[in-house]
Amino acid sequence: MRLYRSQPEVRIWSESKRDSKRVARYGWQRAPILPVIVVALFGAITVSARVIEVEVNGIVHPITVELIASAIAQAEHDHADALIIRLSTPGGLMDATRNIVEEVFRSPVPVIMWIGPAGAQAASAGFFLLESGDVAAMAPGTNTGASHP
Repeated sequence: MRLYRSQPEVRIWSESKRDSKRVARYGWQRAPILPVIVVALFGAITVSARVIEVEVNGIVHPITVELIASAIAQAEHDHADALIIRLSTPGGLMDATRNIVEEVFRSPVPVIMWIGPAGAQAASAGFFLLESGDVAAMAPGTNTGASHP
């Protein structure tokens, strides 16, 4: 049997030559259909995530603790996939910072700390908040740091 370049060789053991010719002739044409079907089914599926975002813009103080605690509670209640806390702070009170860090550690929802947009900073207490999240991210042109713990 002569095979062409576009036709892969198919070898099936059978009792008659007629059966092997039928498989060799038609089997190679049906083989690529399964991968096409799989790609079509799984390629068309889109996955969306429910994410809640809260902004901390200014000094960290007791109201900031309430803001973040309520955002965590809302994310848990809504079964959110993540909570993004956008930071732009020069720092703040140490007691408020510790309370926020405790809230973030206890959160059942993953917390993403993000410094942004460009030009934002997370200095002093903001640095500790950044490090408390499950993910710490920074936009280009931002800075963070603390002079002492």
